[in-house]
Amino acid sequence: MRLIDADALYNAIERKYQLSRGAKHKMARELLDLLCDAPTVDAVPVVRCKNCKYWITNNYYHSCGLLNIVVNNGDFFCADGERKGGERVNEPCETCIHYPPSSFGGKPCCFCETSDPVTNCWERRNENAE
Repeated sequence: MRLIDADALYNAIERKYQLSRGAKHKMARELLDLLCDAPTVDAVPVVRCKNCKYWITNNYYHSCGLLNIVVNNGDFFCADGERKGGERVNEPCETCIHYPPSSFGGKPCCFCETSDPVTNCWERRNENAE
């Protein structure tokens, strides 16, 4: 299972098939009805350790600078995590460590949705790093 933005999908399908007729129009309407009737999950956004501003890594281990614990896996999360980066103000994607962009849906890159503070993973690239 994966979480999606169902409203965005609904709007995209509606835009794509708004002028369609016949079988395509009927299929689109049925798809939109299914989407509206689909169950939702009770989920809250989390910050994974690897995306947290308290994440510390070196050649030997990863740790949490807030809880002072060793973290074996960057996919863990806790209730105290705060997204690192995120403070993007008119910064081009090219300045982010996650650049270059993906080809998926015209998004700036596969990590970032710049208009949403929850999914804005922009993090300044270290210009001195190779």
